[in-house]
Amino acid sequence: MRDFITRELLKVASDNPELPIKFMVDSEVVADDFHEWWLAEAQRVEIADIYLGGGLGDRRWGDDCLYVRHKSSNQNRTALIEYIAENQLDLTSLGDCEVYEEAYETAKEIVEKLPWQKVILVYVGV
Repeated sequence: MRDFITRELLKVASDNPELPIKFMVDSEVVADDFHEWWLAEAQRVEIADIYLGGGLGDRRWGDDCLYVRHKSSNQNRTALIEYIAENQLDLTSLGDCEVYEEAYETAKEIVEKLPWQKVILVYVGV
């Protein structure tokens, strides 16, 4: 499996030399504070869009979070849209379906305009 991941990373990097390589490290890898370096394995490689929160003016949903927009799944993006629609927009009658749909569309526009960065994303685990 490791040989496959190594070949996949080299191929993706070779095919996309303009993209930066970023690493998502599982918390199991860095589970203690007693060491400065950890050894781990690459588990998966993909091209994805990332948004590193900041500049949104509200720490509750943007300034300290990483969001990943995967080609294979919109789950993270959808969660961000729903959170903005439900918690950040001024809704006087959230129970009203029309109001929520309008808020969802506004939140979707906000998320699409965020400065997403296309990267080669390497998932690192134990």
